[in-house]
Amino acid sequence: MSFVDCEDIYETIEGLLADIWRAVKGVDIPRPFPRLEYAEAMSAFVKVDARYGDKHPAHIAARAIVERVEEETRHQVQEAVAAQRARLGILEASAATLEAEIGSMNEALLEKQRVRDGYDRLRTEITRSARYESNLAQRMDELTLLARTQLNNVRLLATATPPLAPFAPNWLFRIAVGLVLASVAAMGAGLLRHQLDETINTPLDAGVHLRVPVLGTVPRLPDSVDTAVSRALYTHEHPHSVLSESVRAIRNVIERTVPHHGSLHLLVTSSLIGEGKTDSSARIAIAFARSGKRVAIIDADLRRPRQHKAFGIEDKSPGFTDLLDGVDVIDVVRPTGVPNLDLIPAGSGGAPYAELFGTPAIDEVLERLDDRYDVILFDTPPVILTADPAILSKHVHGVVFVVLSGKVQRRAVQHAVQALRKVDAPVAGVVINGAERPAGMSRYGYYGGRYGYYRYGSYSEDDADTDDSSNAAK
Repeated sequence: MSFVDCEDIYETIEGLLADIWRAVKGVDIPRPFPRLEYAEAMSAFVKVDARYGDKHPAHIAARAIVERVEEETRHQVQEAVAAQRARLGILEASAATLEAEIGSMNEALLEKQRVRDGYDRLRTEITRSARYESNLAQRMDELTLLARTQLNNVRLLATATPPLAPFAPNWLFRIAVGLVLASVAAMGAGLLRHQLDETINTPLDAGVHLRVPVLGTVPRLPDSVDTAVSRALYTHEHPHSVLSESVRAIRNVIERTVPHHGSLHLLVTSSLIGEGKTDSSARIAIAFARSGKRVAIIDADLRRPRQHKAFGIEDKSPGFTDLLDGVDVIDVVRPTGVPNLDLIPAGSGGAPYAELFGTPAIDEVLERLDDRYDVILFDTPPVILTADPAILSKHVHGVVFVVLSGKVQRRAVQHAVQALRKVDAPVAGVVINGAERPAGMSRYGYYGGRYGYYRYGSYSEDDADTDDSSNAAK
């Protein structure tokens, strides 16, 4: 280390201490360090260093003197820095104490100001209360004077007599109020039940929530009808029942609202299983057949075929899937026992055949069937469970959507209808199935048979086997 370097270090340390002292006291400090002694030691060390080597005793002694002076200088610098730091800490503690006292004084001033504001508000309230009391006293004096001046005008008009009948309890009034409250409670309970019911029950519900036309309402079957054949053929076996009239009305609406050229192609489906789409398909097909149309009902529910059971046919093969493979129509058509109505069962295939619904094979099948039938009706699986109805919908003129009254959630039906609309399916309308029969309506006639169908003019059983479209209009 040279003398010049030691000099620079010394000046840097001395300047730093001076800055600290000026920051604390605001005045310069003297140089308290042995600068002259340090310079003399360094001068002697330089001379010895130039003359002797590192191992020479004189060189070692001179270097020891320089190190001692440096150590004393460093020690003095550290003591000075420590003293100034302590002084600075004391000043900072004093400043913090003063700031705390100033904060306390500010809070006290704010509290005094709040007390002053509260005092002003109380004075205002006292003044207002005193004014109000003065007005009341004046009014009391006026009333007292008025009462004294009118005391002489009092006359006895009649003598009080006790009532001959008890004033309370008034049973007639209580009964009337009870009847009114009971009626209001019953109406409220019915309205609440209607609001909480999220199923489709009436044509109004279907029109409001589904926004599709309502083709008609089919009443619930009697409890005695418990087999698949009797449910499907009920309208054929009881042509004068309310259910038959409802299905004929639905047939008339379909004929007049579904646009078509040539044969009429219909598709019957529902949102979920168990809504009666199979029975509804058979009933609509029977209604068209009884009107003189040649009808073919195709069981397109390849996963759960049931039309062959509905018409009492044991075997489902050959059927629709075989027809898609090119089998002749004559080999797959089965008579149903209903005049003008034939059944094409599902066939021997399964789910893979559903992929053929979007191919030209279905168009070829429909061309062959159009030459033989006036109405072709497809019984398809539910919309939510499969994509078959959406695929087949582009081959038909109208889609009949069956909804079981009071059983299926409204959101499920809305979802199914929206799925058909997404593929531009021609939704003809909704059929409300299984509706409750109105009170007073008999099993085979209207309003308890008083104006029954058999008494509505002359009618014979022979007429029932012919075209009944005129009877439906009566």
